Amino acid sequence: MKSRERAFAGATLIAAAALLAACGSSGSTTSSSSAGGGTPVKGGTLMAGIVDNPDHLDSGLSYTNEGWEILEATNNGLLTFKKAAGAVGAQLVPDLATSMPTVTDHGLTYTFHVRPGVMFSPPVSRQVQPSDIKYSIERLFRVASQGVGFYQGIQGTTQFSGSLKGGISGIVADDAARTITFHLTAPDGTFLEYMAMPFAFAMPKGTPSRDISTVSAWRVATGPYMVSQYVPKDHITIVRNPNFHSWSPDVPNGYLDRIQVQIGVTPEQAVNEVANGQLDFYFEQVAPDRLTELKARYPSQVHQYTRNNITFFTLNMRKPPMNNVLVR
Repeated sequence: MKSRERAFAGATLIAAAALLAACGSSGSTTSSSSAGGGTPVKGGTLMAGIVDNPDHLDSGLSYTNEGWEILEATNNGLLTFKKAAGAVGAQLVPDLATSMPTVTDHGLTYTFHVRPGVMFSPPVSRQVQPSDIKYSIERLFRVASQGVGFYQGIQGTTQFSGSLKGGISGIVADDAARTITFHLTAPDGTFLEYMAMPFAFAMPKGTPSRDISTVSAWRVATGPYMVSQYVPKDHITIVRNPNFHSWSPDVPNGYLDRIQVQIGVTPEQAVNEVANGQLDFYFEQVAPDRLTELKARYPSQVHQYTRNNITFFTLNMRKPPMNNVLVR
């Protein structure tokens, strides 16, 4: 698929898999105009646009599609979701773990073996250890992450969140054995999904307990790409991680050399720039009426992604009128 065709796919509907596809799945491509059919072409720069800054480029703090799309291309956790379209993309597979965990103690204990040889990007440039993963989850509490609720079922989090000292007792990391074990307070059928979320991505021990989105010394990657520059309100530059090597089909090498993200691109501007060949990928969706026009004018260039998403809201059942079961 030519880069301009690929770009309209990004301009119509954003999805967490979309940027990953551009970075390294079987449907990926580059900004090179020589790319034809569905054959990926190695090298080149993908020109992307985004309306505003992503919320964070810190995996402990980011909680939006735009931030997660970038972090999924740069960082890794013990588990990940299979890089595939459709329902298969909801399947959990090992990532930094060598296999799915051993579950014991009637569903209260999960033991992972951490894959050797996975390196942090420069300037850290050392192997990822189980204790890095323990530190990363404890850091969520230190930075008051919105993600802490997903991990409060781990033993010791209540005590740790109160003092922020001594670590979480229910997470036991053994660097020599390359294992990390999680002890839960109660069985939780969603725990493995939580371990695949960006909140649980590995960060080096010692990462400061503050937003490191713009701090290049600590904005460290494990995946095929790394953020080399982030200037808020201006641009994000994503380049190859020189320390990366693929360890699984679900952690692909990627094809692009660079992704240049321009910040401040409006949906209307994005459509025009894609049509003019200036832009290859857009992080947001365009207006429905404009989408109809684009489909009519560029039928071979408009592609929509189906986004896996659950949206919900809750009602306070302790306050009137919702405290009345007949009302509910």
